[in-house]
Amino acid sequence: DGGAWKQGWDVKPKPLDPNNPLKVFIVPHSHCDPGWIKTFDVYFRSQTKGILDTIYNALKKDKRRKFIWAEISYFEWWWREQPKHVQETMTQIINDGQL
Repeated sequence: DGGAWKQGWDVKPKPLDPNNPLKVFIVPHSHCDPGWIKTFDVYFRSQTKGILDTIYNALKKDKRRKFIWAEISYFEWWWREQPKHVQETMTQIINDGQL
């Protein structure tokens, strides 16, 4: 019945129409709350840096890939630690609309 995801809404599934198939969009993203459970620094070093490194490597390999990133404070820290060639490649990834 939707369980916890209902959040107070009256969720009632509708039957699927074979002439109008359901479209599902999968949106790769990550969510990192600065300072929520761990300190800002610990969270960056233990998780966020690795997420951003992985995103960078995945996006540069395939221009069809896209990713949503919201936490600019973490991105800015990651950016400052990158060599010029990584910054240039990431700039192109951003300009291409992948991130």
